[in-house]
Amino acid sequence: MKRIFKWDWPSSTNNVQPAVTKFKNYLQDNGYRTSVIVGYVFRVKNYLKFAGTSRPTQDTLNEFRQMLHSRGLKRSTINGYSVSIKAYHKMFGEEVTYKFLKVSDQIPYFFSEDEVTKIFKRIPINIRFWLPWRTLFIFSMIMI
Repeated sequence: MKRIFKWDWPSSTNNVQPAVTKFKNYLQDNGYRTSVIVGYVFRVKNYLKFAGTSRPTQDTLNEFRQMLHSRGLKRSTINGYSVSIKAYHKMFGEEVTYKFLKVSDQIPYFFSEDEVTKIFKRIPINIRFWLPWRTLFIFSMIMI
């Protein structure tokens, strides 16, 4: 389920739109794809609203990452924010550092072979429907 957060901070009285527009143009000039630009701009806009300024510091980045952790966001989401923010600072010739969070690259585990067998046994046997599914299951188990 996708989480929806409100990204409103009372301290963000500064208008960050000019900086966001400049960043969007920077990404376009450097050949980023449209889908990447949309994501980067969204993330940087939230970051700048949090910071309340268009020139945040390394400390602000660290505070922002802590806030993302406290909201329970996934590692890949936090890494996405970090990469976007790094590109924003690179636009100004600044270098920011952060710890890249290792993302789990394993396939999620759902059912054991015994559990899948029990599921198949509960399906009424209609050979026309049962055989293709059973064949796919056997071949998937061989591939693992």
